[in-house]
This record gives sequence, C-alpha cells and structure tokens, in this order.
Amino acid sequence: MNIIVIVVLLIIGLIIVLLFIGWILKLWQERLGWNAYGSGRDGITYTQKVDGKWKRIEIDAELLLGKINRIIYFKTEKEWTAYPEWAQNRTEIIHRIKLKYPANRTEYENA
Repeated sequence: MNIIVIVVLLIIGLIIVLLFIGWILKLWQERLGWNAYGSGRDGITYTQKVDGKWKRIEIDAELLLGKINRIIYFKTEKEWTAYPEWAQNRTEIIHRIKLKYPANRTEYENA
C-alpha cells in the first residue's frame, strides 16, 4: 500500500514540476516577444507579439540527416514584401531565426 502512495505522489510531483516549467517558458516567451519553432515536417513558424497579439509567418525549410540537419529557405528581399507589414524587418527576423537554428547545424539560403 505504501508503494502505491509513493508512486502516486511521485507522479503528482512530476506533473507539478512539468506545469511549472511550462509556465516559466511561457513567461519567458511573453517577455521575449518572439519565437521560432518547427511546424509540420519541414517548415518553420516565426511568431511575434504585435499590439498585444501573437502574429506569425511561415518560412520554408527542409529537414536533412547528418551534421547539417536543416536548410532554411528565406525569401529574397523582393519576395519578402509579400509578408505582412509587421514582418518587414527582414534582417531582424533572420537574425532571430539564426539564434534558434545555429549555423553549425543549419544552412541558410538568401540570408
């Protein structure tokens, strides 16, 4: 009986720790004001807080096997204008994505 109680308490404790970590990560993202993460099999989603709302753009990428595990295909400067007005700071967005996907594991096109 004691072992069941211990297991249940451990599971509850683990859930509490995971919820706390999720809460901290959410606060960090809110403070940062942007995020970049993989979406689907190959794509990347860049999100940014604009006027209190999270907005996003999709960026093409390709997963690879090996030392270089991803190629990110940034739009050219001319093509970039198709993105919404809030996303027109191409240099800053590319810099932020490079922070999340460092050059030692990622190749970039049109960066």
